[in-house]
Amino acid sequence: MIDRNIAPKIFPLSQPMIMEHKTEILPNGVEIVILNDPSQEVFKMDIMFKAGAAYQPQRLIATTAINMLGEGTKKHNSEQISELFDYYGAYIGEHVSMINSELCLIGLCKYAEPVINLTAELIIDSLFPEKELGIFLKNRKQQFLIQCEKTSYLARKEYMLRMYGDGHPYANQVEAKDYDLLDRELLIEFHKERYAAENCKVYISGNVNEEILGYLRKAFSEIPNCFSLNERYIPKANPSPIGKYHVTKEKSAQTSIRIGKSGIKLTDPDYPEFMLLNTLFGGYFSSRLMANIREEKGYTYGIQSCNLPMHNAANWFIATDVNKAMTQATIDECFKEMRNLAEKPIGIEEFNRARQYLHGELLRELDGAFAQSDMLRHKRSFGLDLGLYNQMIKRISTCDPDRIQELAARYLRPEECYIITAGE
Repeated sequence: MIDRNIAPKIFPLSQPMIMEHKTEILPNGVEIVILNDPSQEVFKMDIMFKAGAAYQPQRLIATTAINMLGEGTKKHNSEQISELFDYYGAYIGEHVSMINSELCLIGLCKYAEPVINLTAELIIDSLFPEKELGIFLKNRKQQFLIQCEKTSYLARKEYMLRMYGDGHPYANQVEAKDYDLLDRELLIEFHKERYAAENCKVYISGNVNEEILGYLRKAFSEIPNCFSLNERYIPKANPSPIGKYHVTKEKSAQTSIRIGKSGIKLTDPDYPEFMLLNTLFGGYFSSRLMANIREEKGYTYGIQSCNLPMHNAANWFIATDVNKAMTQATIDECFKEMRNLAEKPIGIEEFNRARQYLHGELLRELDGAFAQSDMLRHKRSFGLDLGLYNQMIKRISTCDPDRIQELAARYLRPEECYIITAGE
């Protein structure tokens, strides 16, 4: 019988077991990346096109195009498409980032052929029917108007505007009128150019046998090429002067706060140790920000800091929602914690706790074939691979409190931060 009065043994955290991946190129230019795990009974496909918001000629084109793929093709209407995916026990979802638009398919291996064929049909033969497009835009506009009532959304939107400038794709300043300006012909032209074979990468993981690969090769070889594909580069940011900016929202009981500055790119030499610094400062429940502003002061239910690497940019920010009477006090405490990390020695117990947490999070990100496929897809878009995880674990394992204090003095500088508030 287990004696509950005796704590279990603590074992050192391990290194991640990184799976090998294979790559092949179809005759039409589609790239396939394979992570095979025969122990699974399912497979997962992530289909990426460089068709994100940075490539759209008009706001909302990218997100509307990917979401409308399942609303009707030359062979099936939207109801039939939904019924077929349900019948085969498959899931399909969409995601849009600044650079990529992605479809995610999860299905049973025994039904791989019909669901892969149906997914290829969505990519190749989508019609963007007028009626379904109108319903989609009406619903999305209503959701957008609801979002605009939330101070957290308003603060985030203002922060990105101040960081990158109006007109920059990362600012993404969507307005209600944009939903009324989008028409079907723009979608068709965008789809024809961006959803092309040479612009497509497929990451397939799980139980990927030769039979399933055969279905994939056959179906995705039908994706046409676009020989006039235009590349677009992320323009240089045009940030506002560093300072405090407020977005007024009448009758709001709370204020949303964003404090932020330029962050650390994935390829930056300081990235591993900076992620440890961020963890200690505001990246998990036992962080400095949570201990002070939530647990001790009671100003908020939650507060976090986050580093967001992007292509040709990165930003680091603090986000929280507080009672409007505590707005300035919360801002002051955030800056105080920045200065404390830079000026006062960090306790070894606190340091080790944050380091162990980050190590565990890195292992969790690589837990299984599906997770490794997700992380490989993300890291390859920055010219990296999963070897980054071993490098990060090695670097944080040999890091010490003095190094974190040095980075805090270099990067956590209140005078370099934008302060965004949204509320009454």
